[in-house]
Amino acid sequence: MNVNNLVWMPLRVLQRFLDNHGIALGSNIAFSFILSFFPFLLLITAMLAIVGGETIGARTQEIFVAILPDGVASVLRPEVDAVLKQDATSLLSLGIIVFLVTLTGAVESLREGLNRSYGIAERRSFMIRRLGGLLFVLCAGLVLILVTLALIAAPLVFELALPHFPFLQDMRWTFDLVRIGASFTILLAFVSACHILLPARKIPLASLWPGVLLTLLLWWVAGNAYSYYITHFATYAKVYAGLAGMVTTLIFLHIIASLFLLGAEINAVLMRIQRKEKLALRQATNNQNGPD
Repeated sequence: MNVNNLVWMPLRVLQRFLDNHGIALGSNIAFSFILSFFPFLLLITAMLAIVGGETIGARTQEIFVAILPDGVASVLRPEVDAVLKQDATSLLSLGIIVFLVTLTGAVESLREGLNRSYGIAERRSFMIRRLGGLLFVLCAGLVLILVTLALIAAPLVFELALPHFPFLQDMRWTFDLVRIGASFTILLAFVSACHILLPARKIPLASLWPGVLLTLLLWWVAGNAYSYYITHFATYAKVYAGLAGMVTTLIFLHIIASLFLLGAEINAVLMRIQRKEKLALRQATNNQNGPD
């Protein structure tokens, strides 16, 4: 990539993001995730209860405390605790249609955002998209369970094993590094899968890593910055009263969704620049090899 393309790339990414209505799509994705958050929470609770028993299922809230920024997690925790007092399995069996519609609706919002970012027209049927969305939701649940095992269950096992194997104490730092690295790798693979599986056209894996890595980096920065803002400056409770917790979460999800779409725009701009450079190189080669 030449210097001129590198200098103008941020402006091109921002222009594409605005032209593709990235802010509005980010708001739509955030609303869809709010709508599907608690159904997804109940689904994960039921899955964890089946896989690891009621004890693990009851600790579902710790997943979100570990993943979400402190400010957002502290706001959501009372609502999460209230939902988890319900019988997740019975709720899922009684309202399965509603659960599926809300959960796959969030996937559809992500799909639409990625299609616009990559400039792809969606031609798959409604049923194919919804079935794919259902599969994607189940995969997301599996990913969250794996992250739970790495962040929550693994330390519990480590502490139980420590009295029997004292030498493990010297390996604690290595253990923490491995489990956090495993969680990051799982999350990296999941975000990459979103870019590969959701759009209507397959995106080459080699073209995904810049936007995916930058998305994860910006998520970490935004999460810490927003948590600091909530703790020190935010006054949502004075404006929104009892809705302050929901508004706080909605704004955070809007930021996260917008950064996700921004990562796709970065990939799209890089792919376009690479195509232009390859075309220019091919034309220059043809001119050199042409008749004198």
